[in-house]
Amino acid sequence: MSKYPVPDIGEWMLVDTEDEEMSLDISVSSKCLPIKVVSTLFDALFLDGNVNKKIAQDLTNHDKVTDVITGGAIYGTEIQKPWFNANRPFASIAADVYGSIVDTSDRHVLDSIIAIGKMLPQELVRNQTLGNIIEYYATLENKRNPGSFNFDNSFSCTETKAKFNEYVFSNNYFYYCVNIDKLFPLIPIANNNPNRSTFRKRLNRLGLTEFRLKFLNEDGEDAYPGTEPKFKLLENFYYPFTNLAGRERQRNQLKSDFYTHLIVGVGAGYIKSLRMDSTVNRKKFISTFAGLTNKGNLLDFVKWLHSNKTSFIVKKSIKTFIKEYYQTKAYQGTEYITSKVNGTLREFAAPGTKEIIEDCLNCRVKLIYNDRGTKVIDVSLVPKEQFGVLND
Repeated sequence: MSKYPVPDIGEWMLVDTEDEEMSLDISVSSKCLPIKVVSTLFDALFLDGNVNKKIAQDLTNHDKVTDVITGGAIYGTEIQKPWFNANRPFASIAADVYGSIVDTSDRHVLDSIIAIGKMLPQELVRNQTLGNIIEYYATLENKRNPGSFNFDNSFSCTETKAKFNEYVFSNNYFYYCVNIDKLFPLIPIANNNPNRSTFRKRLNRLGLTEFRLKFLNEDGEDAYPGTEPKFKLLENFYYPFTNLAGRERQRNQLKSDFYTHLIVGVGAGYIKSLRMDSTVNRKKFISTFAGLTNKGNLLDFVKWLHSNKTSFIVKKSIKTFIKEYYQTKAYQGTEYITSKVNGTLREFAAPGTKEIIEDCLNCRVKLIYNDRGTKVIDVSLVPKEQFGVLND
């Protein structure tokens, strides 16, 4: 299929993030591969999903709209973590968001890409065209499973065709090849035309977003004057393409916007942050966290809760933790925080989610009812070994 034969595994290999054990010792890319996939450093910058109108209103009221449309920050916050003073040469981070608002569902798309995608070795992509890499991927898949991949660029999306013979890869990103059939169940959404279109809108929003940082000392002063680290979450351009294997009879019905895979670049700054400040092992993320809905920001809250030690979160009010979670967000919407807290608590206690949460947090969920036993008013977590027979 390709004039670019697959090199020996010892020299080059896509990092298969579904098989973490293998990925850690067969590829030069393993040095770059984050073992955990959920940021604990930038969680406050991914907002809950009901703040867009509030941000637009505030920008207008404070005459900030001119600043934003001429390159200013949309929102920001000062990030403080308990481990900064002991382990870092700074006390806090002043972080601003440029380009676009990003919410907790956007964050989950980013997490899922990193969890399920196959990282392409930087040493390979920097010297090859887009076409070379797609053909390399197709050839490698067929080496693993003969006949499993049939690529024809005439069925690619417009942007892939336009850049097929160009050197499009940058050292500012780590590139992942993502199988949509494996990605969408993690989000979770059905793989259909409307969802593929919505998914691309999320990628576009992530591609517009840039984080800019300033490290501050204990006096709130710039610890590194003259420097302002910044990075994009995703590269602006991503490249969808199609595996025609098993779809030969459908060729004439495939539309120009259909795709089964894409190559996308994740900002190097974000990947590097995951190596030091992240939680949720990739395998656990795929097998447990991906089963949760993000309705009421439940999934994002459970990720936030998971960043704490089990001994800290057990036997305490989950409702209080939910309130603290919302208070950490960089921007508050128009909805009262009490309403948000109650909405997330309702999802936390909903039938069908309790067992998933227990697997995520390695605890048992205990529902706390009102005096009449008719309404859940709070939840607590109990270590599994101490659970016994409680409120199921």
